[in-house]
Amino acid sequence: GVAAGGGFGAASQAPPDLPSMLLDSRIVYVGMPLVPSVTELVIAQLLWLQYDSPEKPVYVYINSEGSQNAEGQSVGFETEAYAIAD
Repeated sequence: GVAAGGGFGAASQAPPDLPSMLLDSRIVYVGMPLVPSVTELVIAQLLWLQYDSPEKPVYVYINSEGSQNAEGQSVGFETEAYAIAD
């Protein structure tokens, strides 16, 4: 039959957003320039994951052109990053 949400087997609540699904899977994804607000969000996510389950691994995926100055010009071109957690 058709579920109340409209469609076969539809959940009764809205699906989670993609960032929440990634964080639930212990994935931190950076897909934009490394401006202060982005780096603050990444640090907050890493701190939360460390608090939540310090023994579980965290996966970091970076697809960024690097850093930008106040005018939006690229000033750094980081191509690789290594994350080491104890």
